[in-house]
Formats: sequence, structure tokens, C-alpha cells
Amino acid sequence: MALILAEAIKIRYMKYKSSLTGEMKLAILFLFLFWLINTLVIISSNGIRDAVESSVLMIIFAVVFVLAFVKGIYVVMENAYIKNVHMFFLKETANIEKITKVQMGLMGGLYKSILLVYSENGREKNVKIGITTFKKDILKQLISDLKNQNNNIEIDESVNKFFSK
Repeated sequence: MALILAEAIKIRYMKYKSSLTGEMKLAILFLFLFWLINTLVIISSNGIRDAVESSVLMIIFAVVFVLAFVKGIYVVMENAYIKNVHMFFLKETANIEKITKVQMGLMGGLYKSILLVYSENGREKNVKIGITTFKKDILKQLISDLKNQNNNIEIDESVNKFFSK
């Protein structure tokens, strides 16, 4: 009876969406400043027509950039798996029952991320979730839901420090 109840509590599908964090807003500000400087330089050297053409291309790029970050980055927990989608492409998938530890790490050697560590075929692997594209409360909920799915997951002290800031 207890096993049936425990299975009924398991999450079947949950999607954790990225959002406009401070880092993302800063990136958008830099895009705007680049566009402004570029437009002023083009106006002074080539005229308004070239500046308008350049601006249209830059606005299209900015819209695609923002949509890719806001809509194209998310994490999905579906049945017994967690899937990390980055820029609309499935980046990593892991079985939740195989995840042993959640810790802080680096993505691409530059960006802080949360690592979901698991073993597969005797090798240690991880799912990297960037902290610059998700708000803390969303990441906290994700880890809490993971812990509910697999009680054996160890939460590293570095993760607790990150959430306590």
C-alpha cells in the first residue's frame, strides 16, 4: 500500500522555464548599446538608409536572441527522466533514480551551473543547468522536486550556500 502511494506522489511531468535574470537583462542592455553605437557610426558615415537597414537586422537578431533564451531554455522532469533543453535542442538526459549528487560547477569552464551527478556504464557524468538563465526559486523548486523523486540524492554544501545568498 505504501509503495503504491509513493508511486502516486511521483511527478509525471514538470517543466522549469528560464526567465530574464539580471545577467540576461545585462546581455540585452549590451545588445542595445551595441546597436546604438553601431547606428550612430553608420549614420555619420553612410547615411540614414544604411542605418535603418542595419537596425532592422539588429532588431531581428535581438528578438531571436531573447526568444531563444526565454523560450528555448528549460528543464523537464518527465516520468523517470530529467531533460535539459538549451536553445531548443535537447542537451542532456538522465535517469532521476541514477542521480547521486547535486553540486555547483562550471558550464563551458566559464559559467556557474548546478551539476546533477550520476553514473552511467561505470562512468561519472552530469547534467549541467546554468544558473544565469534560471531564477533561484525555480532552481530551488527543481532540486526539491528531484529530491522528492529520489531520496538518495545528496545536496552539496555549495548548493545550499548558493541558495542562502
